[in-house]
Amino acid sequence: MKRLALLILTGLIIATFAVYFLKVSDRQATYKIMGTEVTIKVNENNALAHIKAAIDRMREIELLLSRYNETSEVSRLNRGEKFKLSADTEKCLALAGRAKKLTGGAFDVYYSGKLNLDGIGKGYAVEEARRLLFKRGIKSAMIDMRSSIAVLGGPFKVGIRHPRKKDEILTVITASGVDAISTSGDYEQGRHIIDPKTKKPAVLCQAVTVITDDAGMADALSTGIFVLGPEKGLALAKKLDFKVLIVASDGKIYSHNL
Repeated sequence: MKRLALLILTGLIIATFAVYFLKVSDRQATYKIMGTEVTIKVNENNALAHIKAAIDRMREIELLLSRYNETSEVSRLNRGEKFKLSADTEKCLALAGRAKKLTGGAFDVYYSGKLNLDGIGKGYAVEEARRLLFKRGIKSAMIDMRSSIAVLGGPFKVGIRHPRKKDEILTVITASGVDAISTSGDYEQGRHIIDPKTKKPAVLCQAVTVITDDAGMADALSTGIFVLGPEKGLALAKKLDFKVLIVASDGKIYSHNL
C-alpha cells in the first residue's frame, strides 16, 4: 500500500509539473504560468539556471497577485482581511495607482468594486523577472509572455499580430536595450477589457501595443489606451513620449515614435 501510494503521489507530481513546464532547449524554455505561456530565452552560458530563477520569481508573484488563488494577497484583500502586504503587492498597487492617474481613470484595478490586477500583474511579473536576470549579470535575454514582453540587450524582432487577420503580422518591432512591449486586444478573449466609467466593454479599439522601459507600466497603459480610444490614447503617448501602435475599431492605424 505504501508503494502504491508513492507511485500515485509521484504520478501526481509529474502530471502537475507537465502542466507547469512545457518545453526546453539549451538556452530557452517555455512554462505555463499566470494562465498563459511564457518563453524565456537567455543568450549566455548556464542559461537554464538563469531561466529557472526567473520563472521561480514569476511564480512567486503569481501566488501573491492571482485572484483565482484563494490564499493570494489579492484574494485576502477582497475578503476584507487585514495583514501586512508584501513588497511586491505594494509595488504593483503603487504602479497601478500611477497608471490610473496617467490615464485619467481609464485604467483602474478597482473598476469592479474589488481588486483585480489582471491588467497589470503579468507585466509586473515580466518586469521583475527581467530585473532578476539583470542582477544576475545577464546581458542578452527575452521574456515573452505573449501579451507582455521584455528584453535585455538585443536587438530582437517582435511581430505584432493583426487583430482581425489571424495569420498576418501587422508590423515588426525591433526591441533592444530595456524595451518592454505590451499588447491589449479583443481578438483572443473577446471584449474583456472594461471601461471603468461605464462598466461596459471598451469598444473604441481593436488592439493597442505600447513600448516603454517598464513591462508593468506598458501592460497598464495598453489597457488604459484601449479604453481611452485612439485620439486620446495617441495624445497620451505624445505627452509622455512613449511608443504606441493603435488599431481603432474601424481598422484605422495610429502610431507614435514607430
